[in-house]
Amino acid sequence: MVELPFSRGYKNIQRVREIAGVFASHGFEEFIASAQQKGPLRELALRFFPAKQKTPVGIRLRRAFEDLGPTFVKLGQLLATRSDFLPADVVRELEKLVDEVRPVSFETVKGVLREEYGDYARIFKHIEEKPLASASIAQVHRATLHNGKRVIVKVQRPDISQKIDADLQILLDSAGFLESNFPESRFYNPTAIMQDFAKNLRRELDFLHESRNAIKFRKNFEGDEDVFVPEVYPEYCTRRVLVEEYVEGIRLLQIQPFSLQRRKKIIEEGARSLVKQVLVHGFFQADPHYGNIIVMKNDKIGIVDFGMMGYIDAQTRETTTDFFVALIEKDTEKLVDYFLGVGVLPKDVNLPAFREDLGEVIEQYYNIPISQMHLDEVIRDLTEIIREYKVRMHPKSMLLMRMLVTLEGIGRKLYPQFNTIEVAKPIVKDLVQERKKPLTVLRKSWSNLEGIAEAASKIPIQFSGVLSRAEEGNLSLNIQHYGLHEPISELDRTINKVSLSLIVAALIVASSLLVAAQIPPLLWGYSALGLVGLSVAVLFGLVLVGRIFASREF
Repeated sequence: MVELPFSRGYKNIQRVREIAGVFASHGFEEFIASAQQKGPLRELALRFFPAKQKTPVGIRLRRAFEDLGPTFVKLGQLLATRSDFLPADVVRELEKLVDEVRPVSFETVKGVLREEYGDYARIFKHIEEKPLASASIAQVHRATLHNGKRVIVKVQRPDISQKIDADLQILLDSAGFLESNFPESRFYNPTAIMQDFAKNLRRELDFLHESRNAIKFRKNFEGDEDVFVPEVYPEYCTRRVLVEEYVEGIRLLQIQPFSLQRRKKIIEEGARSLVKQVLVHGFFQADPHYGNIIVMKNDKIGIVDFGMMGYIDAQTRETTTDFFVALIEKDTEKLVDYFLGVGVLPKDVNLPAFREDLGEVIEQYYNIPISQMHLDEVIRDLTEIIREYKVRMHPKSMLLMRMLVTLEGIGRKLYPQFNTIEVAKPIVKDLVQERKKPLTVLRKSWSNLEGIAEAASKIPIQFSGVLSRAEEGNLSLNIQHYGLHEPISELDRTINKVSLSLIVAALIVASSLLVAAQIPPLLWGYSALGLVGLSVAVLFGLVLVGRIFASREF
C-alpha cells in the first residue's frame, strides 16, 4: 500500500486540500491515475480528479500555479528552466508565468512600515499611495527621503512568509513521497530540487539579503558607462522593507516606437551586460525579464530587482565560455563534451548513440553564418536530445540555458536581427585571450599548487583522526569488490611464499651467528641452538622450493 505524505494530523492539511482542489479543477487525474493502475493512489485520483480535460497540460499547469499563489508561481518559473525532463510545450507555457498580482491597500503598506520603523515619517518625507509595481511577495512605491533623494520602497506583503513556509513544507514532503514510491523519479532527485528551491525562495523573502546582492552587483559594474545600477540605502533596509535609489526611465517594452538602429543599440547593451554578469562576474540575475531593465536618458541601461540571483564559480564560468567558443567555432566534439560534462547520464544510456544524435543536431548549423544562428533554436534542439536520452543536467547549467533563451527572445522581439552569439563573441574572445596570458597561467598554476598544498597539509590531521578512531575501536572499512576473489587468493599464496622465504633467511642468519659465537650448549663443538635453527631453515627451504616447482612459477 502506498503511504501518502499527509496524515489527518498534518498541520497543513487545509492547504493540502486547497492545493488538491485547485489541481482537480484543472483536471490532472491522468497523472496520478496512470502512476498506479490499482490501489489507493488510483482511488484517490478518481475521487479528486473525476474528469479528463481537453485543454493542453502546459496551459492547465500554468493556470493551476497562478491560482495557487506565489510559491507555485516561483516553482513554475523554476520548472521552466528544466527543459531536460519537461516537454517543450509545458516549458513554453511555464515561461509565461508572470509574478503580478492585485496590490494590497496603502493602509496595509503603512502597517508594515510602522512594524519595521515605528514612526516611518522620520525617514520618508513622502510616499506615493499608488504602487509602482505589485508582485506576489512585495509591492513597490515611489518615495522621497528628507534629503530630497527619490527612492523606491519595496514592502513585503503581510504574512507572506508564513504562507510560503507552509507551501514549501508541503512541496518538500511531496518530493520525498515521490522518491519513496516511484523509483524512476530518483534519477532527477526531486528532493534536492525542492530543497534548493526552498533555500532560494527563503533568501528572496529576506530583503537584507537582496540589499547585499544589490551592493555587490553595483560594485561589479562600477565604471561601466553603458550600465547603471541603483544605490541601496542599507541604513533603511530591514528583512521586510528595501529602500533603493529610484531609476528614472521607461520600461524596455516601451522602446518599440524607437528607430531600428536605436533599438539595436539598447538591446545589445542589455545583452552585453547579461553576458558579462555570467562569464565575467559569475553573479547574475536569475530571472531576467522586461521589468528588470529600465532604459534611461541617452539610452543607458538601468538594471533593477536583485532578489533572485545566480552564482557560478570560476570553473563553471570557464566551462560556459568554452560552450560559446564551441558554438562560435562550430566545434561538434567540444559541444558534445560540454553536455556530457554538465549532465548525468542514466546507467543504461547508449553513449555512442547519444554522441551521434547530439552531433547531428549541431552539424545542421554548420553551413549557417553565425549572424543567422539563433541560440534559442540551438538550445531547444539540443535539449530535445537531452530529454530523449533522459540526461539529468546540472540545475545551474539549465538556468543559464533558460536565461540565454529568454535573452534571445526578448532581443528578437524588439530587434528581429538580434543574435546573442554575435554579442557574446568579443567578450568570449577577450576572456580566451586573458586565459592565455602568462600571468594568468602562472596565477592559475599557483592557485592549483596552493590547493594541492592545502590538501596535503590536511593529511596528517585526517590520518590522526583515523588512528584515534582505530584506538577507540570505532574504525570500520566498507569495501565492495567484483571478480577479485581469484586474484586475491593468488595474492595470498604469493604473500605466504614471501613470508616463508623471509623466515628461512632470518633463521639462517640467526643460526649462523649462534654457531660462529659457539653459544652453549655445544654439540660436537658447535652451538646446539644454531644447529637446530639451521636444520629448521633447511626443512622450510625444501618445502618452499617444492611448492615453487609444483606451481611451475619459475
